[in-house]
Parts: sequence; C-alpha cells; structure tokens
Amino acid sequence: MSRAALLLSLTVWSCASGGAAPEGEPPPLEEPIRVLLLGDSISIGYTDAVRRILGQRAVVVRPMTADGSRPENCQGTNNSVLHVDRWLALEGGGWDVIHFNFGLHDLKRVDADSGRNSNDPNDPHQAPPERYEEQLRRIVTALQARGARLVFATTTPVPAGGVRPYRAPEDPLLYNRIARRVMADHHVPVDDLYAFALPRLADIQQPLNVHFTEVGSEALARRVAASILEVAGLGGERDDSDAPTWISLFNGRDLDGWRVKIKGHELDDNYKDTFRVEGGLLRVVYDDYERFGGKFGHLFFETPFSHYRLRVEYRFVGDQSPGGPGWAFRNSGVMLHCQSPESMGVGQDFPVSIEAQMLGGGRDGTRTTANLCTPGTHVVMNGELVRRHCTNSTSRTYHGDRWVTMELEVRGNEVIRHLMEGQVVLEYRQPQLDDGDRDAQRLMAAGSDGMLRGGYISLQAESHPLDFRRVELLPLDE
Repeated sequence: MSRAALLLSLTVWSCASGGAAPEGEPPPLEEPIRVLLLGDSISIGYTDAVRRILGQRAVVVRPMTADGSRPENCQGTNNSVLHVDRWLALEGGGWDVIHFNFGLHDLKRVDADSGRNSNDPNDPHQAPPERYEEQLRRIVTALQARGARLVFATTTPVPAGGVRPYRAPEDPLLYNRIARRVMADHHVPVDDLYAFALPRLADIQQPLNVHFTEVGSEALARRVAASILEVAGLGGERDDSDAPTWISLFNGRDLDGWRVKIKGHELDDNYKDTFRVEGGLLRVVYDDYERFGGKFGHLFFETPFSHYRLRVEYRFVGDQSPGGPGWAFRNSGVMLHCQSPESMGVGQDFPVSIEAQMLGGGRDGTRTTANLCTPGTHVVMNGELVRRHCTNSTSRTYHGDRWVTMELEVRGNEVIRHLMEGQVVLEYRQPQLDDGDRDAQRLMAAGSDGMLRGGYISLQAESHPLDFRRVELLPLDE
C-alpha cells in the first residue's frame, strides 16, 4: 500500500466519518495534472515544497496577492466564501485536483465589535462553529461544481501556552469534527494533517506558534503531495517514517508540558510540590503534608486529544497521607476527555471527565484495577445509559509495590476500552455529560452539546503516593 493509501484508506471515496461512498473509483488522471492549493499561512509554508516534490507530474497553483509579489493568505471561511470563485478562475481554471483547508483563522478569537485579532479567550471565534459549518458547505459546493477531485486537510494543532492571537488548543478538535462531517456529506477525502503533526510537534512546529519550521513545512508537503497523487489515481511511495508512533508525554526530567490543579488552589500552584520528578519518575508525593485535607490534585497534559491509545506504567508506594479518605487507599486514576484545566473551579474536587481508575490490592481479597468512574459524566454499556458512579473491570488484583501497565484505547465519542496485559477488561460507549451535575451544567451552559468527543488527559493525586514510569500516547486515525 502506498503511503497516501495508508493515509487515506479510511477516507478516500468512502469517507469514514459517515458519508456513503460512490461506487467504484475514478480512473487515474493523465500527467501533468493541474492542482490548486487553497489555505492559510500553513498552506503557504508548504506550497513550494509541494511543487518541488510533484515536479513535472503537476502544475501547482495557489492564489497570489494583487501585485503578484507573494502568496495570498486565503484565511478562514469568512474570507473564502467571498473569493472562492475568483480563485477557481485563476489561470483559466480547469483544475484536476484541489487541496484545501480552512479552520485556523475561523477558530481564533477576535474582538466582537471591531473583528480584529484578540488575545482574550473570552472573545468570540472569528467564525463560530455553526457559521464555520455553513460557510464550509458553501465553499465545498462551489469547488465541486468545477468537476475537480477534492482533498480537505484538517487544521493542524494549536500549541498550549497562549499563542497570539488567542487560539484554544482544544478548538482544532471541534472544528475538525465539523469539517469531517461536511466532507463525509460531500464524499470528499480527508488528509489528516492534524493527526500527522500531533506526535511530531516538538520537532516540526515553532515554539508557542501555530506555524511550522522549515523542516516541519517540508514534512507537511510530503504528506500533501502524497494525498494529491492518491486522489489523482497516480499512487505514491509509502514512507514508513510518516506512520503514527508512540510519543512520551513525560520526558523523565521535569513537568514540562504539564499543568497542576489542586483543590483550593489556583491553576499551576503545585501545592507542597505534590507532583514532582525524582530519579526519572513522575511522582505523587505527600511527605510535606501534615494531613491530606481534601487536596485532590490533577496533573493535566497541555494538549487535548480525541482518538488515541494511552499506555501508563504506575506503582503505589508507601503509606497513605494522614486524613486521606478510606476509599482512596492505593487509589488513583487517569482522567480522559477532561474539561480544560482553566475551566475548573478553585474548589472543584475532580475535573468533569471519564476516569480510568487504578487500584492496588489490599492485604487480601479481590480489588480490580482499570475500573471506570464518572465524575460529572455518564456512559453507555450494552445499549443502556449507566448512571452509577463506578463500574469494576474484569482485571485481576495487583498487590504490593509492583509496576503495573494499563492501556486505554480512546476513540472519541464512539468507544473507550480499558486493557490489562493485552486483554480488554472494560468497554463502554458514548461518554457524555451528566446534566444533573453542577460542574457539568456549567460546561453545558458554556455551549457543550453534552457529548464528549475529546478533551484533556490528567493524572490523579488522591492521597496515596504513587509513581509513574511511563505515560505514552499513540495517535489513532479518526
């Protein structure tokens, strides 16, 4: 299978996100093909490399400024619905393939009155989700009317830390879900640049910037060129270096990339150094506590995810902090689909999330691990909505201070599986907000439709010391 076939096997002509596929595949185009690239500054960054890679197989065109001195930034859907017909007419039109993306400008925040870029996360999106979907549908209709083969590129990740103008790291997930729905309805294949870039951000994206380094733009260009050749029926060479790989969320040295939230304290106040790195381990420690005092803590990774496999290696150590609740003995968890750390209240115990609960064995008896708990949420099992707070897995009991590995397969709102020793010990579907929970109600009032399709990952501190040796993530195709 070619690299592009691997990339698009779930989306080319079949649209894995839900659209019905037309029967058969169109015949290959004759070289050189005419290609139109539409997109923002990310697309500008890889345009020249795409031209070079495709060489004599394609004539690659993108819009230019009025004086022809530099590439035109197509920006978001607000701008593109006004200019798409002009772009389609460039150099006489007659496009064989159009590779396009809109989203990064749509999700940035702007002043409500002036429309100028804003650094305030409370300001509105340039194109709110509903408008983004409506305008994107209009653009796709206009593109398809010209008879070209289309490929849509997902919006690339937004790094945490406050890029300017403000863009929320979780927003690309939302806008990409909308775009996938639109593309499925129109039978347009998707070039998932988000999933491709996510595990490589440290190597290919500029620090605290949505833009990519020269090396990063080159990597994106290889991906884009492969998807163009694939949709044109001209194939391409598979490059195994582009396949998703496990990435370590913990670097073994410090808490870089993580944010601390402890009950009763502001975000990033690591009270009494509860979360720390010692001897290459990420540790939850209570040696400076006199009593636990309800200081439930969560360590959030800075980037949200939706489709992935997570591998966590942990062990419980020592004695529980004095004053810790009895149920929290050898008890911790990995929180999935979390609300953002910024949205947690100062006095909030737990983030609204799905918890993969980790339990260590007591002196005797059975105590399963990789269980499910649901702070502010519900799930569906065997076709029924489960409202109870915790559900046990079928795992065996793990006693003592031994290292234990838990894996979690997370596929958005579709299915989540807990695995121990390679075996599924718990499975459920359709994670969703509990409309009777006060914290969940706040999220719904802020615009959530109630279904959990992605979110942050956090590690829990519930009064019993523990160590993490590995926290690794493998991105999965949507």
